[in-house]
Amino acid sequence: MKYRKKPIIIEAVQWNGENVGDIMNLAYSTFRPLEFEHNGFVKINTLEGVMKASVGDYIIKGVKGEIYPCKPDIFEQTYELVEDAMTNYFVSYAFKSNSSMLGFGCCVISLDKFDLQELKNKVESGINNQENYEIIPLCITKLKDLM
Repeated sequence: MKYRKKPIIIEAVQWNGENVGDIMNLAYSTFRPLEFEHNGFVKINTLEGVMKASVGDYIIKGVKGEIYPCKPDIFEQTYELVEDAMTNYFVSYAFKSNSSMLGFGCCVISLDKFDLQELKNKVESGINNQENYEIIPLCITKLKDLM
């Protein structure tokens, strides 16, 4: 039988020997220690054991948050840059005029990166806010987190 890889979006950073902060930000939520060696290698505790990334390798965050290295040739054959990766957020909100609450609502907003002011602006434009109500986000959740 033959299989095709599912189209998923991953996060990755190419290790250049100096971008420690970028790698640490990628690995932030994994709770797996990374060890940066003086010779340019990064030791990564993966689900399969300790692996080493060399300068030029990509460090990938997988679909379950796991971190692992990938050689550049394999990475370039397997992945392509996603320019417009949008994230959908479910937003519940209240709107008020002066000091009185007028109502509640909810909507789905797509953003390329999370920005609270941009989110509020999109909610306001989506409800045709001609009365200049104050929008108060109550709950903001990534839609993939709901599934």
